[in-house]
Amino acid sequence: MGGERASDGPIVWQPQSPRSGVIATVFDVYAFSRLAGPLWNLDDIAATVLDRCISSNLSGTARRYHSPSMPRVLVLFAHPAFEKSRINRRLLEAVRDLEGITIHDLYEAYPDFLIDVPAEQRRLVAHDVIVLQHPFYWYSAPALVKEYLDLVLEHGFAYGSTGRALEGKVFVNATTTGGPEAAYQVGGRNRFTMRQLLAPFDQTAVLCRMAYLAPFVVHGTHTVDADTGFGPAQRQYRTLLAQLRDGTLDLARAAAVDRVNDVLGEA
Repeated sequence: MGGERASDGPIVWQPQSPRSGVIATVFDVYAFSRLAGPLWNLDDIAATVLDRCISSNLSGTARRYHSPSMPRVLVLFAHPAFEKSRINRRLLEAVRDLEGITIHDLYEAYPDFLIDVPAEQRRLVAHDVIVLQHPFYWYSAPALVKEYLDLVLEHGFAYGSTGRALEGKVFVNATTTGGPEAAYQVGGRNRFTMRQLLAPFDQTAVLCRMAYLAPFVVHGTHTVDADTGFGPAQRQYRTLLAQLRDGTLDLARAAAVDRVNDVLGEA
C-alpha cells in the first residue's frame, strides 16, 4: 500500500492499484474459488485472506511509521476506578508531559457509556499509534473498552471491503495484573501467557488492517510498594511511548516477542 500525509492532517492511505494489499488477496482467493469449485461467499474466505495479509500489515505499517513527520500517539486510557489505581495512575503520570502524546480517558469522557462514535472515529483517524491502557480484568479489559470497540470499530469504517480508516496504524495493549509473571505462563496458575490471553485484541487489530505489537505488561501490582516500586515500570512505559512517537521502535521485534517490555531494555 502507499500513501501520503497532508500537511495539516493525518496520513491518508490509498491503494496504489485496484489489486493491492488485502483487496488483491480477496480477488486472488475469489478467483481460485471460481476455478476450484462452487462460488464462495467472501465471508467464508475471510480467514484465508487474513492469514495471507498479516505479514503485509506489518510491512505497510513500517513504511507509514517511518514517515518524515513524527507519528502521533493516542493513549486510550480505561480504568473504572482511577482514584483507587496503584499502577495505572502512575504510568499515566509518567507520560503526561511527553509531547506528541494524546491521552484520552474513556471513563472520564463516558461515565454513562454513551460513546460519541463519530468523534471517536475522528480521533482514531487523526493518530498513527493507538495504545490501549487498562487494568487486566477477567482476562480482558474493563467493560467500557468492549463497548468502545463494539460501537466505534464499525463495518465500513474499521473493517470490510470499504473499511480502511485504520489501515497501517500500530496498536498495542498496555496492561497491568495483580498476579506475578509466573502465573501467566503455560503451566502456570492462569495457564496461558499474556500474549495468548490478549489474542482477541490481536485479531481485532489484524481485521482492521493494523499492526499489533506485543503488549506492555506490568505484573505483581498488588505486592509492589506503591511509593517506590513502580519506578522501573514508569520509565519503561515512557520509553515505549517516546520510541513509538519518534519512530525508533523496531516494529518487527516488538511484534514478535511475548511482551514489548523485553525489547525496551532495563529502565
